Amino acid sequence: MDYRDGTEKWETFLAGPFRQHLQRTYDTSPPWVVWFLALALKHRELFGAWRPSSPASNPFTTGRTCSRGAISGVAIPYAKANPDKIRSSGLQIYLDCGDEDMFLLFEGSEFLHRVLYDARIKHEYHLVLGADHLGRTVRPWSMEALQFLTRVLIPPAPDPAAEPTRKALSFLKAKAGVK
Repeated sequence: MDYRDGTEKWETFLAGPFRQHLQRTYDTSPPWVVWFLALALKHRELFGAWRPSSPASNPFTTGRTCSRGAISGVAIPYAKANPDKIRSSGLQIYLDCGDEDMFLLFEGSEFLHRVLYDARIKHEYHLVLGADHLGRTVRPWSMEALQFLTRVLIPPAPDPAAEPTRKALSFLKAKAGVK
């Protein structure tokens, strides 16, 4: 985030000049992948995917700020205030955390998952059993996140084997009023 006192403008830099530099230098095109919590939700039109890993989304400090910037949980107010915009943006979200995170970030990650789930914002959520914040357990679940990001950049084709069942169920879902 940009610091409230204006001394540092990380959000402005990452969403603007830095992103533009990467696009010019490496001839890249959207969707962009972003790892920063609020940046993807606040500037959802600029990014295709958001992958917070062990986000520090503390329900007790959500929305509070200190003199230089946000404490934590900055994504939660954006998700609560803009669920329709986030859903319609097509932003792909992958949220993960280890259940043995030494900083207890699994609690905030679970809270963020519930906010997204309750707002019907599509996302993948993985609470990785036996994984910590650092060390040897990070690589395996980080590889899963990279597979997700690859699917965002190169979406798989629809599964033709599932189509007949989807068609059959669509009638039943419509009759039951399920979207």
